[in-house]
Amino acid sequence: MFSYALPSLRRGPVLQSALALLVLASGGCNQDDPTAPGAGGRPGPAEPPSGQLATAKTNIWASKAPMPTARTALATGVINDVVYGVGGVTANGAPLATVQAYNPATNAWSTKASLPQPRGSFGTAGVINGILYIAGGTDVSETATRTLYAYNPSTNTWTTKASLPVASGCGATGVISGKLYVYGDCTTPTFQRYDPATNTWKSLAPPTFKHRHPAGTALGGKLYLAGGVDGSAYTTTVEAYDPGSNTWSTRSSMNVQRAGAGSVVINGLLYVVGGYEGGTTWVYFVEAYDPGTNTWTTRARMPTERGWLGAAAVKGKLYAIGGQRDGANALTTNEAYTPGDVWVTRAAMLTPRAVVTAAVVGGKLYAIGGLQGNTLLSTNEAYTASSDKWTGRAPLPQPRISTDGATVINGLIYVPGGISGFGIASATLYVYNPSTNTWATKAAMPAAGGCGASGVIAGKLYAFSGCDAFVHVSKRLDRYDPASNSWTTLTAPASLHFYPAGAVVNGKLYVVGGTTNGTRPLNLTQALEVYDPGTGSWTTLAPAPTARYGATAVGLNGQLYVFGGVDGFEDAFNTVEVYSPSSNSWRTLSSMPTARGWVGAAVISGQAYAVGGECCGTGTYTGVNEAYTP
Repeated sequence: MFSYALPSLRRGPVLQSALALLVLASGGCNQDDPTAPGAGGRPGPAEPPSGQLATAKTNIWASKAPMPTARTALATGVINDVVYGVGGVTANGAPLATVQAYNPATNAWSTKASLPQPRGSFGTAGVINGILYIAGGTDVSETATRTLYAYNPSTNTWTTKASLPVASGCGATGVISGKLYVYGDCTTPTFQRYDPATNTWKSLAPPTFKHRHPAGTALGGKLYLAGGVDGSAYTTTVEAYDPGSNTWSTRSSMNVQRAGAGSVVINGLLYVVGGYEGGTTWVYFVEAYDPGTNTWTTRARMPTERGWLGAAAVKGKLYAIGGQRDGANALTTNEAYTPGDVWVTRAAMLTPRAVVTAAVVGGKLYAIGGLQGNTLLSTNEAYTASSDKWTGRAPLPQPRISTDGATVINGLIYVPGGISGFGIASATLYVYNPSTNTWATKAAMPAAGGCGASGVIAGKLYAFSGCDAFVHVSKRLDRYDPASNSWTTLTAPASLHFYPAGAVVNGKLYVVGGTTNGTRPLNLTQALEVYDPGTGSWTTLAPAPTARYGATAVGLNGQLYVFGGVDGFEDAFNTVEVYSPSSNSWRTLSSMPTARGWVGAAVISGQAYAVGGECCGTGTYTGVNEAYTP
């Protein structure tokens, strides 16, 4: 353990006014050094008016260079961030052998080697190890074919591979674990798998429903088919194929019936764009499917309604290319969509404060406890997103900061541990009932602690403490079972994490960042560790791009989002980073409008709300409330 002291350089306002008051008296801290690096803090941006978007560059469409050849029912694939538009059909229904490549970086098209034979109505192309595969499709007689062509962009050449066992077209293609899965439904549904290692095919059982001209691609190790035509009916039906169990399952239906739509995967979500829903109705709707929640969300409309378009994803953007919209004309249209990643400023908390903890029950966000100047707060305020209003609620029984976070089990908010006085952390577990606006005290933690993170897994509270009873840097993990009102001490992580960010994602507790020591210079860490209750063990994962402490995190859409925090001089970040468990990788997203640390965060209806905090190393305790849409 380390006694947390700051013997040199300057202290930021949160630690100077509160943690220094509570913990650091034994550290003999010097006054701020105006000549020290970072002294004076970084100026933060002014708070935008309520409702103003912090960025106007996401969830929008933009026109790009048109495709040189007008066509519909083309296949698209991406290799090295270049989109290849392959084959397709002209306005009079004739298939094409044309291949053209679009480079989003230069917004320019180039012509490539033609297909060996004209083809259209493939569905999508598949890319395996840098090779683009085109399976089946319709020929000049509008008949499904058995051909499999492979394109090598490095040599600009096509090769013919083993033919499909059964002719295929009017379907969709996806790549899972290095194998090509091809669904076809021009007349009779077929489902086949190609192994490029052996150049062989295997026939598989088709889905339960017919999906002629569906949207479809692979996501999370499964092949998804969305919509299409079943008999004469345009459908919203969605099915997913799991190669592990060799079975199909029905998933939540789309909001809009359609066939001939495009589909891509971006940030773990399946986007379905455009299509045709019968009669004279061409679709401009965009929907995003989250497999973690089995839900669809409507996104910004495509500017040009159309069906039988090609769709591709490059660096987080969706490109909608070609297609048709009146049954007679093929298009050259190329439009790019940047999904989500949007901040909006909402009504500020009634009480400005930092080191606040937050939780959501019944669509309301509760901001609990916190710090204002040298004063610990017991404040409890509730925010209703639909009305953008805050109301005061019953305060905590005791003022508290630096808890292990607030979690929700069966409609009750659990607040474990935290700093409650001069150099003292608490073991108390408070429980708040929003329906009765009352607090109760439950079984105390096995040891006093706080400065950590918590989450709920399978109805139990997991509390990671980054400090001990005397607010020394420490580490421990405890689990609380509300059914028995009892605690169990579990294995602690390998690293120290004093004031980390943390949250539960996909049934596991993630803890990232913080500091590992208690003296200047602070040893800020980028370490990310995850606790798996199934194995009772921690695993070290890809480190975060930014070393910081006093950040906050939420689990959203199967990913870990980390907001704000401070550096070693207590200057605040507005940095937002997201960790994807499926790829063990991080990405940087749009920054928070207001740089701040010691923020409370929680999720309401798919949006992450970041409330309160200490702004910019200036001692400003803010009530700012900003909502993020991924």
